[in-house]
Amino acid sequence: MTILDGLRNFSQRSYLLNAKAFLFLSTFRLPQRVVGQLLTFPQNQMLNETQFHNLLREHLPSLGPIQHQHVLESAAIAAYQSQSQSPIVRLLICDDAPQFKLITEELSLCWIHDRISGAMQMPALAEIISQRAKECQLGVSWETM
Repeated sequence: MTILDGLRNFSQRSYLLNAKAFLFLSTFRLPQRVVGQLLTFPQNQMLNETQFHNLLREHLPSLGPIQHQHVLESAAIAAYQSQSQSPIVRLLICDDAPQFKLITEELSLCWIHDRISGAMQMPALAEIISQRAKECQLGVSWETM
C-alpha cells in the first residue's frame, strides 16, 4: 500500500470493486464465500477509506488479516488504475518483490536486480555484481558490464 500511496502522491486512499479488482483477487484464491460477499458491496463505485473499511467490518468481520490485506490491496490497485485525477504509472522499474506485481501493467527489473537475477544462475558473477552495486552506491563509476 505504501507504493500505491507514493504513486497517488499521498492523496486519500480510495477503493474500487470492479472486474479488475476481482481479477486481482483471483490471484489470491480467496474462499468463494468471501468473493460472494464482496459481490454484494457497491460495484464500480469509488469508496473512500472509511466507507470501504466499514463495509468490510460490517459484512466480513471474520476475515483474517492476510485475506483482509489482499482485499484492501486489490480494491486499492483497481481504484488507482481507474482514477483520472493524476497520471497512472504504466511501467514500474523496481526489484521483483511481490508487492510490486499487480500495481502497474508492466514491470521491469532495475539493472542491478536484472543482473543479480541472471547471476543467480551463474554464481561466479554474483560476487562481481554485488561489488559493482556497492561501488555504485558509493558513487564510484566503472565501465559498463
